Amino acid sequence: MGQSVQALQALPGIGPSIATDLWDLGFREPTDLRGQDPEKMYVDLCDLRCQKIDRCVLYVFRCAVYAATVGHADLRTTMAYTHLAREHLRGLVDQDLQQDEREVLKDLA
Repeated sequence: MGQSVQALQALPGIGPSIATDLWDLGFREPTDLRGQDPEKMYVDLCDLRCQKIDRCVLYVFRCAVYAATVGHADLRTTMAYTHLAREHLRGLVDQDLQQDEREVLKDLA
């Protein structure tokens, strides 16, 4: 596993932890990420870990797929892509937080 995990870490923003997550999802090399759906990857990771994972991981997956698809993009381009994704998903995250608050209040009632 070590060599492939190190290969995955060659992508921008991928450290040992995310590389291990990608490995556990079945990705062995950066090229394996080409054309993948980051949102499906995120959902699959949540299912694999049997828990809700911080949505920041979704942003990292988006960057990794983008970099693998376009051929290892420079960090500035990747960060711009991440920023656009974050802005797009901000409303969804707010909805998730509101749903969590409703569930807590329901449990307290």
